[in-house]
Amino acid sequence: MGNLRKLPIVVQTNYNHFQYVAFPLCIGLATGMKDWIDSRFVHAIGFRYFSSSKEAILNLDYSNGFHGADLFDSELISRYDSTRIESIIEFIRTAIDNGRYIIAFLDKATILHLGGSPYLHDILIYGYDPTAEEILTVEFDTDRRFRAIRYRYSDFDQAFTAAQYEWRQESSEYTNCIQLLSPPENYPGFDAEFLRDELHRYRMSDPIDPERQYYDGVWWIDPRIAVSRATSFYFGIDIFDLLSIYVGDLGASSRIDYRPFHFLMQHTNGLAERFKRLFIHHNVAGGELIEHLRLHAASIDRSRMRILMYSLSDRQHSFDGLEGQISVWKTTEAELIDRAFDFLYSGAAT
Repeated sequence: MGNLRKLPIVVQTNYNHFQYVAFPLCIGLATGMKDWIDSRFVHAIGFRYFSSSKEAILNLDYSNGFHGADLFDSELISRYDSTRIESIIEFIRTAIDNGRYIIAFLDKATILHLGGSPYLHDILIYGYDPTAEEILTVEFDTDRRFRAIRYRYSDFDQAFTAAQYEWRQESSEYTNCIQLLSPPENYPGFDAEFLRDELHRYRMSDPIDPERQYYDGVWWIDPRIAVSRATSFYFGIDIFDLLSIYVGDLGASSRIDYRPFHFLMQHTNGLAERFKRLFIHHNVAGGELIEHLRLHAASIDRSRMRILMYSLSDRQHSFDGLEGQISVWKTTEAELIDRAFDFLYSGAAT
């Protein structure tokens, strides 16, 4: 029957991210691109949009970060062509045998036997086991963590077939449903100049073109759809202001989304790592500033954990004081970044 066939993978957690970036990271971290990654993930973008239930939803993400098409050889399979795939199992086997990773949408309601309405979500496929007849995947599971999960051929095929049915609907917003990624033989190294520029852009909240951001990253729908849903855009460190607006609109009975706070905590830890990398690059000892950035991230994390408990509880909670705390976070972060740059440039000049 053959042996297990799989490509290198890292179930990444240090760069927690929305999946369209996190999945390529799982590949890149396993195939030697960490130095290049450390030059990215600085500038931030945020926006609000309203769901079908009229609930305001806050979305924070990195811009100018890392998307699958940045370095990988990327091929997109359109919605129409995806529906013509006769055997998704053979499609996967051929791709893996040719060294290509697959990101595909499945009906998770079918694959998890949940019943009810279809729930299309993307997963990363990195191998198959012909003996056990299983597909090897990485996905964001019900515990909101990235995990390596195996699915039997029959379950996987059924979930893909269910997704195909959804793609055929005229109301479907999907333009592409499968992405094939091939890593390059050699990745670029650490780019200190690019990183410094991105850190400056984050600090100054320089705007970017939102549609271009989504064109680069969200490969499965028309970027104009994603951008048209937003009521406003915020960039760089001003995403703290967006979070204040979101919190200020919450009523006593509102449920708060902890994920933006998780993003901020991860992002601030990321800032500490990026400045640390620059200090090392310029042979500057900036350990005290790095520690202050980590303490700043720890403050956000403490609030994140309390908010997570609120989000899991049915009890009503007051969010009085949280807006003020967010304002303090922004001021603190701006001061730390300015001090880090002053220290970096004075130390590098010395």
